[in-house]
Amino acid sequence: MKDIDTGNFADYQPLPSTDGSYFGIKKHDAHREKYMQDEFEKQFAQLKERLKAANCKAKVTKNNNSLGLQATLPLKPGDQDQKGTGTKQYLISLGIPANLDGLKTAEEEAYELGKLIARKNFLHGMKSIWELRVSGN
Repeated sequence: MKDIDTGNFADYQPLPSTDGSYFGIKKHDAHREKYMQDEFEKQFAQLKERLKAANCKAKVTKNNNSLGLQATLPLKPGDQDQKGTGTKQYLISLGIPANLDGLKTAEEEAYELGKLIARKNFLHGMKSIWELRVSGN
């Protein structure tokens, strides 16, 4: 993922200068916000494709304005095994904002969780790079 210094926003064309009025400034801000949201959605889709291509077992999700992970994990102590598989889908809140910087962090966390799942080393309540905050789905 490129940052602003390496040309990630080279195609951004700001509106011509505003007249300085409240409405002109708001229009300029709305244009910039729309561009940033479109760029986020594009980067988010690319991230999902990279995780899929790498066969990563953890997926990045967006809930409101924060990012999280979704993965099939071993049951937490106290959870009931409804399907007899010994696993359950969990949403893990990362507590990071849904922005371009947050995407990079979420990608690193997804790969880290994917490694733990692949090695069958995942334990609920364990601390790795981050503290797991697991909520059942």
